[in-house]
Amino acid sequence: MKRSRALVTLISQGIQSDTFVHLDDSAKTLLGSLVSGLIALANVGDTTANRFDSVGAAAQKTLRKIFTVMPAADFVQTIPSMLESENLDVCQIMYPRLIILSVLPQVKIGALNLVSERVPKIADHVRQDVTVTVIVLIEITIKLLAKENLLLSTHCLRALKAIASTMVSKEEVALIAALPTIIGAFKNPDLVLLALDVTNPLSYV
Repeated sequence: MKRSRALVTLISQGIQSDTFVHLDDSAKTLLGSLVSGLIALANVGDTTANRFDSVGAAAQKTLRKIFTVMPAADFVQTIPSMLESENLDVCQIMYPRLIILSVLPQVKIGALNLVSERVPKIADHVRQDVTVTVIVLIEITIKLLAKENLLLSTHCLRALKAIASTMVSKEEVALIAALPTIIGAFKNPDLVLLALDVTNPLSYV
């Protein structure tokens, strides 16, 4: 575990204020994979034996550092790949495949939590620039919501609320198209209030 922690710490030390400036598309894809892997490592530390705790803590610290310096536009562009990821090769270097597969759902939940927390804070002019990606994000989130997994659905609706409550021009079209799936969440009493939170902003469109 010392080697794993050292690797995560090395990644953290390499992150500077200009690390994520002017990334090309392939670099942004790799960044998304890195963030996904760190979220998985953080969750491995939370859900397994104590010997993983130090690695999980190091992963959480590195994630915080990444999101402190990552431009908002690049942040948005990394999320779709995290939500669609079914493979975490970075983590498999350090952990058995079965452990990594067990935390894959947590990567999606972690990505949705990031949407809930960060999207409302994005400046309007930046949000306008990433509208196409936000629309893709809405579509992916709706697909996850349709799986009718309570925990995942809860985080999907929270992410959609964050988007809907701060939506910019053109995003409302994707949200309105998603209404049938969102309204379908009303069937579950545990999701009714969250679904209402998503639909309320759309009533003013």
